Amino acid sequence: MAIRVTCPSCGKSMDVGEDKRGKRVVCRGCDKPLQVSGGTRPRDNDERDYEDAIQEERRPRSRTDPGRADQRDWDDDRDSSKSRIRAGASSRDVRDRDGRDRDNRDRDSRDRDPRDRDDDGPPRRHKKSRHKSATSPLVWIFALGGGGLLLVALVVVLVISLNAPDRTTKPRFVGQPPPFVNAQPAPVKQQPDQIPVEVVERVKKATVHIKVTTPTGLMAEGSGFFAEPGLVVTNAHVLGMLQARSRMPAQATVVVNSGELNEFQLSGNVLGVDSGSDLAFLRVPETQGKMPQPLKIETSQGLRETQKVFIFGFPFGSRLGKNVTVNESSVSSLRKDAMGALDRVQCNGGMHPGNSGGPVVNGNGDLIGVSVAGIPGTPIVFAIPSDHVTRAMAGRLLDDNRREPYIDGGKVRVPVEFTFLDPMKRIKDLRVEVWTGDAGRDRPPSLVKPVASDGDSQRETHKVTYENGFASGNILLPKVPAGKVVWVQPVTTTNEKTNLWGPARAIKDLTPLERKSASLKVQFNAQEYRTLQLKSSVSTSVLKGNSKKSFAWKTELDMIERVSPDAKGAVARTGIGPLDVYFELDENKKPVDPEVTRLLKLIPPVFVLDRTNKVIDREDTEVSASVPEQIRKLIRYFYGDICNVYEAGCITMPPPNRALKAGDTWQATMPMIINLGDRVETDDLALICTYEGTRTKEGRNEALASLVGRLHGRGVMKNLIDGKVSGKMTFDLSGGFVSHAKMAIITEADIPESDLRVVGAFDIEVKRSLGNPKNLQIPQQSPPVNQILQDISDALTVGDPQTTDKKFKPGTRVKIYPVQLEVGKTYHITLKSKAFDAYLLLVDANNRILAEDNDSLGNRNARIIFHPKASGQYRIIATAFDGGMGQFYLTVMSSESTVR
Repeated sequence: MAIRVTCPSCGKSMDVGEDKRGKRVVCRGCDKPLQVSGGTRPRDNDERDYEDAIQEERRPRSRTDPGRADQRDWDDDRDSSKSRIRAGASSRDVRDRDGRDRDNRDRDSRDRDPRDRDDDGPPRRHKKSRHKSATSPLVWIFALGGGGLLLVALVVVLVISLNAPDRTTKPRFVGQPPPFVNAQPAPVKQQPDQIPVEVVERVKKATVHIKVTTPTGLMAEGSGFFAEPGLVVTNAHVLGMLQARSRMPAQATVVVNSGELNEFQLSGNVLGVDSGSDLAFLRVPETQGKMPQPLKIETSQGLRETQKVFIFGFPFGSRLGKNVTVNESSVSSLRKDAMGALDRVQCNGGMHPGNSGGPVVNGNGDLIGVSVAGIPGTPIVFAIPSDHVTRAMAGRLLDDNRREPYIDGGKVRVPVEFTFLDPMKRIKDLRVEVWTGDAGRDRPPSLVKPVASDGDSQRETHKVTYENGFASGNILLPKVPAGKVVWVQPVTTTNEKTNLWGPARAIKDLTPLERKSASLKVQFNAQEYRTLQLKSSVSTSVLKGNSKKSFAWKTELDMIERVSPDAKGAVARTGIGPLDVYFELDENKKPVDPEVTRLLKLIPPVFVLDRTNKVIDREDTEVSASVPEQIRKLIRYFYGDICNVYEAGCITMPPPNRALKAGDTWQATMPMIINLGDRVETDDLALICTYEGTRTKEGRNEALASLVGRLHGRGVMKNLIDGKVSGKMTFDLSGGFVSHAKMAIITEADIPESDLRVVGAFDIEVKRSLGNPKNLQIPQQSPPVNQILQDISDALTVGDPQTTDKKFKPGTRVKIYPVQLEVGKTYHITLKSKAFDAYLLLVDANNRILAEDNDSLGNRNARIIFHPKASGQYRIIATAFDGGMGQFYLTVMSSESTVR
């Protein structure tokens, strides 16, 4: 029996043999591959065409990095070439407008979730120092297209999750075809090459100018349009909300009939953001008799190359003028993702900075795309397909979380959580379908009930509570035959009674928790060896004005620790084994000098832990000043990264005499050290740990806890840095240690004094087990020859002079101490106080800042490690980052023992 299939690329239909069912064939019209639907029963031709087309076009994107999935920049080029692209995007309203648009370059097309790391702090004993003389890797060399928001975003993603079926590893399904558009290739419609005058006027009225004030008071501009009465569509990046944890703008003003006599302004309320597609939705109050007619949204499935299109918006914002600009363009390419879904409409010019969020229409004035980006120096520009707008308005799954299975009355249940973008409130309810089957890749969404795969059991349906874009429930799992896994798939129902099957994912680890009491008692056995596997992946973008710099690095290593009890708790001496590192600058992988890894192995840190497992101190071995500065800089990057991962895995445990019941919580606070090129910023991870239960896995009895919390800045940065922490960790109940932690933090920081926003992603994984099967060594190091030069006990009082540095609170007091330093020696300068947040600066005779530090050790104390390039008189400035006063202790120590 022949099977009728239709190519989603060119629309050609053809017959193939029954033996091709479930396989890929080559289209006879365009020579592109297409999937022939599989199944257990023959279907008639009409049904076959419809379902085949749906399954082909609804395939999800490949799995993406957690940080990057949230970072799909407006100027991202989805093409495999990863070309840099500049926005046809929001235009700058204030600083950095004068002429910078001429040399706009894209923000780097990867979502290397901004992650800026240590530039100048040498491996710290108790802190990382900052040396102003060092060159920051975050030089501002890229101009952001579109006169984008004056921002620098800092995202640090710290997710602790131990099993594949949780939120850290799930794919984002960004770019999937729209859920409520006929998935069959749309017939080619003949469009007029010219747009009638009356149509131009109608689209101009529906196009709006958007002015945005960020949470820190910065200004930006962009374009938008009415898609329904009272509903304005624009880009997420126009609002400064491209990241998952982006804060809402302080104000979003929608200007209707901009530049005309009947111009008026409306206040926009953010309904929702689709960061994956870079779309945002605003609700504005409807003014009787004044509101323009919304644009009709045409499916983008019928677009064809060379088709004439017309771009509306406000290029260069108010600088060019307040009136709408209309440019003619044409479709030059239909860019698809790895699964064949239309991801971007490439056009031939007509889009400029400030067009971001504006409509792209056909000759009939119907929306076929939304302006988003462009490649600088070329006429190549991009639009988001209109079907993405339709999909988001209908309700789109943004996030799902399948937590650990647990035993309930002899049956196994799994908690599930789903987050949707539902700006129009069209999702009525949600159910979850569960079945057993063979393990495999995640299954794509579908407009019709998916056809069962070979080996699938009958589906069971469970109702879950849905309200305001969020659904949760505890799903009963079926009995699982040997060799099978459990599949879970959400199904939404809209107000129009239309069903959409979301992505199906398997729960692969089915070892259930027993929700019984347990004590998480930390054990420090004398001279006990434990082997660790540490992994860290960091990617950062830092933006200033129209400029952007991105870099990333990855660290993987084996480490040995020997734990020795002491009066405070324990000292953990470490040794570094096989080490794999790389550094990437603006998507260009940089080779790491082998000397970096050689020296890293010679300077393993020593940690001091208290009885609750919290790191309270650290001892570092300094690298000789004779080592080239570039080598020392990279050593500081990776050394700090190793210490961050280790310390993040040392989750503070509750008191040992406290028996936890399932659902009990405790709080844990740990530092997160963020190196911003020429300075170090230490923030606090404030965690709430929830005990979930125990299980036996690989012969070990372990407890599992989930983690949620926030990342907060310190001092004047407290209200400018905000982030979300989530994840899990396991605790070996027999050995008394954290056996596995996999973490991610998502955060953003606005630094108005320097007009910066930083966005990044930081993934961490720590595994720990008893013994030393890899025979790793802890280096034997001779004690350093130290000399205490100054040991001062003093206090900051109202009688001391005040600093004029704007990074400190007004009225902050300082104490100044002269010190003689000699070239060839290493100096450790430490400032400790229980009364205030210590801050240190070291300046030369000309008052030039040579180094400064707030709290690079992670506590409220400050430490500088300094190698003078010339002997002479220097000055130490002791002050308080939080403006406090009181007693402090200042120590200056010289050391002649360093690793060379």
